[in-house]
Amino acid sequence: MKYLPEHIVGTLQSMFWLRLLLVLVLPGIWTPACADILSADPRVGQYMVGSRLQYLEDVNSKLAIRDVVSPYWQNKFRPNHRDVPNFGFTQSSYWFKLSLSNPASTPEAWILEARYPMLDRVDAYLVRKGVVVGHKVNGDLLPFNQREFKHRHLGFKLDLAAYDQLDVYLRVKTESSLQLPLQLLTPEHFLERDQAELYLLGLYYGVLLAMLAYNLLIYSAIRDINYLHYVHYLAGYAMFQLSLNGLTLQYLWPQHPAWGNTATPFFIGVAFLGAVTFARSFLHLKTQAPLLDSIGKLLWGVFLFVIVGSLWLPYPLMIQLATMAALATAVYAFFSGLVVWRGQLRQARYFLLAWSALLIGIMLYSLKTFNLLPSMFITEYSLQIGSALEVLLLSFALAHRMKILQLDYTRIQEEAKGQLEQRVSQRTAELDEALKKLSDANSKLRSLNFTDGLTGVRNRRYFDQKLRKEWERAQRGGYFITVMLIDLDFFKKINDTYGHLAGDMCLKSVSLAIKTALKRPCDIVARYGGEEFVVILPLTDEAGALHIAESIRQEVAALAIVYEGWRINLTTSIGLCTAKPDETLNPSDLISAADAALYKAKHNGRNQVQTAEPGQTPAGLPETAASVAGH
Repeated sequence: MKYLPEHIVGTLQSMFWLRLLLVLVLPGIWTPACADILSADPRVGQYMVGSRLQYLEDVNSKLAIRDVVSPYWQNKFRPNHRDVPNFGFTQSSYWFKLSLSNPASTPEAWILEARYPMLDRVDAYLVRKGVVVGHKVNGDLLPFNQREFKHRHLGFKLDLAAYDQLDVYLRVKTESSLQLPLQLLTPEHFLERDQAELYLLGLYYGVLLAMLAYNLLIYSAIRDINYLHYVHYLAGYAMFQLSLNGLTLQYLWPQHPAWGNTATPFFIGVAFLGAVTFARSFLHLKTQAPLLDSIGKLLWGVFLFVIVGSLWLPYPLMIQLATMAALATAVYAFFSGLVVWRGQLRQARYFLLAWSALLIGIMLYSLKTFNLLPSMFITEYSLQIGSALEVLLLSFALAHRMKILQLDYTRIQEEAKGQLEQRVSQRTAELDEALKKLSDANSKLRSLNFTDGLTGVRNRRYFDQKLRKEWERAQRGGYFITVMLIDLDFFKKINDTYGHLAGDMCLKSVSLAIKTALKRPCDIVARYGGEEFVVILPLTDEAGALHIAESIRQEVAALAIVYEGWRINLTTSIGLCTAKPDETLNPSDLISAADAALYKAKHNGRNQVQTAEPGQTPAGLPETAASVAGH
């Protein structure tokens, strides 16, 4: 014992080597220090738990939960020091372990949320004291209605009893980039955060939708192909973002998760196919930079391959090809804008700024996807931020292009006062054509305001204005005018039996049959409401009107409408009234009488034509013909 103090230092030194020997030779005996146990305090409400995770790579994807909880594999777990684990594209499965405890004396509910909707399958195993007490599955290969937690992100509900301790094991296997931004929240905090996110997403998609609608209307007005290419790009990009955010699987195809997986590279291809086409057209690359135009054609072919290949080829191959091609396209568009801008094409300035914003966003997101940058707010939402800026700037670029045309027009008019008469004449002709297109577009817009969107005939507003004008004209000229009300028989039954799409098809067919029966340009047909049409026949007496009404009835009865293999037979009831306008009558009398005649046709068995005198109404009945026509 007297020698013990002299050897205590040597003994302490030897302990290190003994411990190392035990770890190397007897791994089943040595157990590493337990991972941090997260004390889930409901007063805090939310935790980013990535840095508290341990992970294990399962290279062959053969490990089961009974293997993972064994001492041998517990020793293989390694601590994760990043807020968001990210292993890029990998064939391995990964196991993650999170230890939780409830410090409260009351049970508490929590939500464990994986904020990356693209993960194929996530298995959550709940383990207490080494015993598996629960197993839950989520992922984008699971039909949406089979999720325990109906949300665009992958969530799991956790119930912790008072002073409870729970180990959560997550097994993640995916063909997409394997990243796990994991968050633990109380239901209250989850709801608050989700509402804020939905507001921002609504704002973002609202910008995309507004820009899409605006540019589509501009295209329909002036027929500038650049606007159509831009709409093509916007529509594809919006669908890609909806897929990336998990919203398409939630709302558009919840029962088709396989297509939901395919949709991401597919819509990347659709979007950037439009982007390449837009860049080539907007920047006039064919004349401004032929070499860049050829490169654009090559990229166009790559995205066409991505669109078709995503339907047949493996997802990992196509998503990586689509991501890299999208990054290459952003670089290509940026460089093309720079070259053309230096070549003095003024409209390229805002194009360059727009693609700079998207390029930065794509680069940050791509580097995060390939695990070259950490996952954080700026990298996670870089696509949305960059694309929102790009959408606004590209729309501004298109508007600036129109401004340039207007400024050029003014400049050319001033030059016309001098020596450039020939050049001014040519440019003025081009701009006059553009103005003519705008004028035609305005006329079309006015026409659309008086057109029924479903059937293509005139609407109720147009009918009301036209009837007053024709009434006044007939009153001045002293000639007859006829109003005819046409109602489809048993239309409600058609809708109930075959569906509203079949009903819409019937309405379109009937409107076409009515127009076919009207031979004169002055005869007007309009949709009066629901399944009811109205016809104005100027300069037509009752005999002529009856002939036309019978023609319409026969045209409708002869229709052969086939919907999804079902043959639908149609008949109509028609009521008409003919009058010479005078001081005792007004247009509403004509409509009321036609309505009374229509009611008579319905009451007498339908599929017939009836007439009524001006001022006649279905006396003693509380409802008009229009109110019972669908029965």
